[in-house]
Amino acid sequence: MKTKILKICTSFLLFFAVTLSAYAQQISGTVSDENGVPLPGATVVVEGTSTGVSTDFDGNYSIDASQGDVLVFSFVGYTSQSVTVGSSSTVDVSLQPDSALDEVVVTALGLTRAKKSLGYSVSEITAEQVNTIKDHNLANSLVGKVAGINITQSGTIGAGSRIVIRGNNSLTGNTQALVVVDGIPINQDGINSGGSQYNNIITGGGISDINPNDVESISVLKGPNAAALYGARAGNGVILITTKKEVQSLKWV
Repeated sequence: MKTKILKICTSFLLFFAVTLSAYAQQISGTVSDENGVPLPGATVVVEGTSTGVSTDFDGNYSIDASQGDVLVFSFVGYTSQSVTVGSSSTVDVSLQPDSALDEVVVTALGLTRAKKSLGYSVSEITAEQVNTIKDHNLANSLVGKVAGINITQSGTIGAGSRIVIRGNNSLTGNTQALVVVDGIPINQDGINSGGSQYNNIITGGGISDINPNDVESISVLKGPNAAALYGARAGNGVILITTKKEVQSLKWV
């Protein structure tokens, strides 16, 4: 009889313990960056629910969650991190910077700035992307890599290219984008060999004379604010080309 009562009590205690573990417990901890600096205002949410809190000035938080729940930690500029709640009531998290937000581009001033800090549209093409197309004409390397850009080329050997960003803005005027190489605007008109403005052929000049192997990066500035430095010439956008710079060292022979 005593053995039977003991088994019943043991079963009841086990059931009670399992029931308690299923209920929410208070989870607390600190959210910091990769250097251990607290992140105030970081968000802590129980995944799949509307339960969430924000960290205080010292990066501390406290939230109710059950074992097996997943806590999602997030902060602007950092990669979100998920942690499964276990038996411990303390969960400290260190968030890592989001590498996608650190992307830098070359601006109209020829300076490198974080893409997220700019107030206009910029498309960046790297040297590796340029050389995916083995073409002597650099303009052809932009085909299919920048949204809204239209490149046309005459069938004549050695003919230059016509680059238009976001469609024609004028029926009679020049609608080509301004090409700037290492901060210096270059002539994109080339040499007109036709008899009139309607049947001429652009040969040479501009972007077609640049060796694709010498290009470090290409930035396509689409907004009017981006092209403001170059005035009316940049009304149709800017193709900003940065070339490779060789680092030469002096050696005594």
